[in-house]
Amino acid sequence: MDVKEIEAIQPVLPQIDHAFLRMLAGKVNSKKTIKSKAKSDFQYLNAGNMAKLSFEHANTKEEYEYHKTLQRNLGKKIIQTDLTIPMSMVNGNNKKSRTEFKDWSFDYQLTLFLSGAGAIGLLIMGMLGTHMAAINSGSPAIIENPNMAWLPTMLIPSAALAFKFIYKMMPTDLWRKLYKGFVSLGALFFTVYWVFLFGEANHGGAEINLFDTDNLGSNADQHVLTIQILADLFLGTILFLVFSDCFIRHSTEWYTDNPQLKKLKSIQSEEIDLESVHNKLSLLIQKIEEMDSAYDKHEKEVLGEFDSLTPNK
Repeated sequence: MDVKEIEAIQPVLPQIDHAFLRMLAGKVNSKKTIKSKAKSDFQYLNAGNMAKLSFEHANTKEEYEYHKTLQRNLGKKIIQTDLTIPMSMVNGNNKKSRTEFKDWSFDYQLTLFLSGAGAIGLLIMGMLGTHMAAINSGSPAIIENPNMAWLPTMLIPSAALAFKFIYKMMPTDLWRKLYKGFVSLGALFFTVYWVFLFGEANHGGAEINLFDTDNLGSNADQHVLTIQILADLFLGTILFLVFSDCFIRHSTEWYTDNPQLKKLKSIQSEEIDLESVHNKLSLLIQKIEEMDSAYDKHEKEVLGEFDSLTPNK
């Protein structure tokens, strides 16, 4: 039954049987018989609604107590559940130390290998490109001492590692995601740009004007090399971040949101509105009390009418 159906239930008062009262006037134990007749008449008219109210009240009370206990227990569990847990507990079964590599899933093992090899390979390519540019620069210092050409190459791995540690310095997970997104977009942009420039430079064309850059044809090779180094740098950085994330996800030093807490809050949010069930239960109690009051009123009216027929009793 919904609330509207419950509200529509109203007690019906029987008509007083005056002939029956006159017949019992002056007889012994007549009031007991009259009370029994009044109760029978009232139940005859209201038995169906009384049964509905009683059944619905029992079910609603049971439902209310069940969900009240459930929500109380959920609240206690939520309070007692840690907001965050070590990454190793999410991606492994080790709470006290880093999860062993052999216990990693195959996806993480493969990702670690490919990202590590790719990052090192890209940084080596960037270093070789920088070294070649330094050798071809014609600088007197490098001509006199060719080994100095390796000094600029150290900027590539140094910058990639610096970018990686900037990521670890981010104060919140949102900032880290935004930073990783920035590095990923940078890697994508410079890689695509390099592909177009490389194709243009090696197609025999006299000019490269992908973004309407003026006078680019005269130093196309240098421009391609610059974009290549930037692409190597950003791609190496993002691969280093992926490589690092594989360890982070199995570490006790990094924490993540507790999935158990999220599950408990999800159950809590899907719980029924306890207040609405309480209001329904209160309405049922009110209607049952109205039935009892109506019966008492009918009984008093019948007894009053009977007493008026026997003033000396």
